[in-house]
Amino acid sequence: GFKKSTKLSSAIWLSLLMFVISGLKFYGGIVLSLILGGMILIRIIRKDNIRLRILQLIAIFIGDILAKSLFYSSAGAAGIPFTWAPFALTHVLLDDPILFTNLNWTLARYYLYENGGFRSPRLIAIESYSILLLAIMNFGTRLIGLFTLVIAQIRKTLNVDDLVIILVIIFTFLMPVLFVQDGGWFNTMQFLYYGVFFASFYAGRVLAHIITHKRIYIRIIAYLIIILTIPNCIEQLRYITAPQNLIPDTELVALKKLEQAAPGIVFISNPEFKNAIVPALSGKIAYYLDVDQLMVTHIDYESRRQEMINLKRKDLLSLPVKYFYIYKNEEISPELINELKDAKEASILAETPELIIFQR
Repeated sequence: GFKKSTKLSSAIWLSLLMFVISGLKFYGGIVLSLILGGMILIRIIRKDNIRLRILQLIAIFIGDILAKSLFYSSAGAAGIPFTWAPFALTHVLLDDPILFTNLNWTLARYYLYENGGFRSPRLIAIESYSILLLAIMNFGTRLIGLFTLVIAQIRKTLNVDDLVIILVIIFTFLMPVLFVQDGGWFNTMQFLYYGVFFASFYAGRVLAHIITHKRIYIRIIAYLIIILTIPNCIEQLRYITAPQNLIPDTELVALKKLEQAAPGIVFISNPEFKNAIVPALSGKIAYYLDVDQLMVTHIDYESRRQEMINLKRKDLLSLPVKYFYIYKNEEISPELINELKDAKEASILAETPELIIFQR
């Protein structure tokens, strides 16, 4: 539909699509903007309805900016959350005991970095091996599709839209190889998941071609590739069937009461690694929560973090908050609960087996 698009309405739909995808997933928005932007630029270069293509390009940009402004910007946030750190993630493959640990290569790598760096062919070989491991671990048998794309490009038979997608796949692979993310430093891997997804289509195209080949030994290769793919599929099922961290029904009832209560800021016990369940489902603002997200958005949280570390139970009511969301299973919770129960200015809003909510 995009290739044949000649209507002005296509720009509106592209803007809406960009807004929704960027809002749902930050990484998906970047990948989609690169794919659509690349395809549109090629059409502009080919002078294919230039006025409409420029309008589509502007529409994509507007949809992306609006989504990022609405969903990812916060007061005090600044800068992009990615830091240049070549091979930080690939080094883990050789350093982690549960992966492909190789102590000798790890020690050699550290030594070579201190003595000559990439002037050493051995260091280049070690880093290349780590990068190859990352590609095999994530793409697996999908690599067959990428190889055929490279061959097609060499032969000058590659469709330009396919060229855009393969360049984006390369981008998604290079992001975790060369960058880390503030907060969850390994989160640049999420770019690669999109590259793996697109590579699946090209691998499927290759398999569909060779599995119908008239020569039996060619078809056997296709069957072998399918068999080699099965272990990864089983591994993915493990993630799907793993126990999920669900919110108890009783907590949902308590959150509903908090949502219906008057506006106010919420203190959440042990907030360092809590997720955004409370503000998301209650519509209330958290006083301090989820350090990973604060780091990603470059918000200066250190002063408030120190305040939480030094907070004594008798100082709890000195905080500029209206609600106290206390989980009962934490070490300091009994003291906090007793302090709030004894306070004349605090009363219980809701209580469940897991938690108790006080309000001023």
